[in-house]
Amino acid sequence: MAIKALSIIVDDASKAAHQVAEQFGWTLGGSDFKEFADVHADGVDLWFSTSAAVPSGGIDGLTLHVFVNDVDAAADAVVSRGGTLLLGPVTQDFGMRSAIFQGPGNLMIDLCAPVSDT
Repeated sequence: MAIKALSIIVDDASKAAHQVAEQFGWTLGGSDFKEFADVHADGVDLWFSTSAAVPSGGIDGLTLHVFVNDVDAAADAVVSRGGTLLLGPVTQDFGMRSAIFQGPGNLMIDLCAPVSDT
């Protein structure tokens, strides 16, 4: 069993997909409408939609943790493409380097990497 896609409810799916694709360097998928748009994010598809197949209420506080080799360089690249940095880059007390960005809606995207002991 493997997670291949996440559905994320937003006000404008096309705008959300374009935002994360442009800022994080991911690829737009084959669907691009106000109601539904998808993005290929390095092995996991992000399905942005304006409504859920089964109404379940909203989720507040969803964070995507995206592992990168160099948090500082990746964060600089996202900022240069218009990303809104909320925190970091900072080394967390639990051993991760992290830079957290505002995504569409209530989504946050955390660029992270384990801190090496060497």
